[in-house]
Amino acid sequence: MRSRGILVILIVVLSAACGRLLSPSISSPVATPVLSTRTPMDPEAAPLAMEASGDFVPPQPIYDRVLSDLVTIRGAYKAVSAIRARSAWDPHHMQIYFDEVGNAAFRLGIYHAWDDLNTRFGAMVIGNGSVVTGIRFTGTCNILRLAEEYARLPHVRDAQTDYLLGDDSDVCLSVTGKTYVYIFDAAGGDCPSGCTEHTYWGFSTDAQGHVTLLGSWVWKWEAPEPAWFHDLAECRKWL
Repeated sequence: MRSRGILVILIVVLSAACGRLLSPSISSPVATPVLSTRTPMDPEAAPLAMEASGDFVPPQPIYDRVLSDLVTIRGAYKAVSAIRARSAWDPHHMQIYFDEVGNAAFRLGIYHAWDDLNTRFGAMVIGNGSVVTGIRFTGTCNILRLAEEYARLPHVRDAQTDYLLGDDSDVCLSVTGKTYVYIFDAAGGDCPSGCTEHTYWGFSTDAQGHVTLLGSWVWKWEAPEPAWFHDLAECRKWL
């Protein structure tokens, strides 16, 4: 057993040395340290901007436009004024699952493959269980995209976000050029287990801030979807 322990430590040391070279880089299209660490950020506009763009942090032009659009839409259509966008995941927390070598390196304080990601996105290690290590991000970032990046690191078996239980009313966004399209979902029923009632409103906005009502629809089992709702399937995956 002693020889096996020595072998593991040697593997860990060599692996950690290589880890600095193997640490992947991220081609983020925005200036990461600027927006991701700005506080406070709007809890609706930030996730909507990241969901629609797929970027690691909220792109400034989309973020600003969403802030303005939400105010305009809610001011013009009182029926949706109380509907708020929500995230299905904890936007600041992630669980890292190391393999045996990675876990040993982490406990020895010589796992460095994640140093670049941790620095760029303001990550702080908050737990060191026997199997999983918790990370908390102090800034605002796309937790799903980051989980994919952490999962690619050497000696990481998986990286998982914390799914928030239950369901509720929500908002999603689709961006095509200067046209922004929103779906507001007024949800009800047994939402702690998954909402069973939904009334949807669709809106589009242009660069001048003009709002167009696409329609409204009350969901019913096997009822046909209106065209505007059907065409926004990519947006609806976030509801």
